[in-house]
This record gives sequence, C-alpha cells and structure tokens, in this order.
Amino acid sequence: MHILLVDDHPQIRGGTAMTLRALFADVRITEAESMAAARTALRHAEPIDLVLLDLSLADSDGIETLRTFRAACEMEGRFPRIVAVSGSEDAALIESVLTEHGTGFIPKGVPGEIFQKLARRGRGQAGAGAASGRPPDRNGTDGRVVLRAGADL
Repeated sequence: MHILLVDDHPQIRGGTAMTLRALFADVRITEAESMAAARTALRHAEPIDLVLLDLSLADSDGIETLRTFRAACEMEGRFPRIVAVSGSEDAALIESVLTEHGTGFIPKGVPGEIFQKLARRGRGQAGAGAASGRPPDRNGTDGRVVLRAGADL
C-alpha cells in the first residue's frame, strides 16, 4: 500500500508515518508539506492508494483543498482514496468532505488507538470505496471519524 501524507506540520507527518509503518510492514509512504508538493508527488510518485490530506495547508485551506487535490488527481488519471484530516470537527465541514467524494474524515484530535483501529480495519476490507454513493457510517469508532459505508482504506 502506498500512502501520501499531506500535512504542513512535520511532527504530524512524522508521527503518522511512524504509526503506519509500525502497523504495516509493507506500507510505502510519501510525504508532502503543501498542496504544491502533493501535486508534484501525485505526478511523479508510483501509484498512490490512499491520501491523508490535511485541509489546512499554507497554500490551500478548507474544502477547497480537497476540491483542488481531487481535480489534480483527475487531471493525472489517478484516483486514490482521499481521507480528509483536520483540526476542525465542524459538522458542515465533514458533510462537505463527503459531498465532495472524500473517502472519509479524521479529526487530528482522534485518539491514537482509534486511528490504529481504523487503519487495521480499513487495510483488511475490500469495500465499495468513495464512489459508492452510500451514506456515511461511523464504523464503530468514537463518532468523530467518518467513513463512507463500505469504504476501504
């Protein structure tokens, strides 16, 4: 599995990468600190399966971050699953992520054990993904992590 981590905070990227590498021996991780770097990685990296996309970057903010990155994916003919990550837990933002065909939403404040549970469960699924059009499902987490029903990470 190849994951693109997009976050402007090196500690967040580093901690997330460390957690994912501890969980999955075969994970490949590419890091990007901005929308510009994420777009470059999209063009030049090997195929990406999953993007963990911070919605608040120095060069992009809010739901426009997801829209911009999804458009870049479409231009490149690449269609990774995109999970939005944010310090905000605003219900309207979460709904916008799902409306814009994000695979899911993870608040930055989610406890580590919830993130690990989600990653392990998602790794083993073979679901319909973000294009299923089904309503969001809380998936047995603490209620703040939202994934589309059947979505696989």
